[in-house]
Amino acid sequence: AAPLTGAVRLVEPAIDAATRLGRARISIDDPSAIRLGMFADAEILLAEREALAVPVTAVGSGAEGATVMKVTDGEVTRVQVSTGIRDAGFIEITAGLAQGDLVVTKSAAFVRDGDRVNPVPAEPTN
Repeated sequence: AAPLTGAVRLVEPAIDAATRLGRARISIDDPSAIRLGMFADAEILLAEREALAVPVTAVGSGAEGATVMKVTDGEVTRVQVSTGIRDAGFIEITAGLAQGDLVVTKSAAFVRDGDRVNPVPAEPTN
């Protein structure tokens, strides 16, 4: 089914402790697209901002915290990063990387500091 858009009118203040579900009332922009008795999953967007994000598969974790395998001039270096929100298979990097840095996104567990690689850039995402 196609996504629907609307505006949140009311969010009940309590979450059911057993089901971990809450209730919200939403005004649907196109009410003719819904039928009585339908259920839906909703994503409520509170804010939007530009952020540096990498695929979740690029981020490892260990005693030192979150890390990525950064590639500079074909050489791999493990870099500690700070992470933010996670959504749709991506995770925000709040510190430790800069826009344009290359990271290993697949098979990062099989490369080590100092390994030489021939990076294949992925298509950029918005």
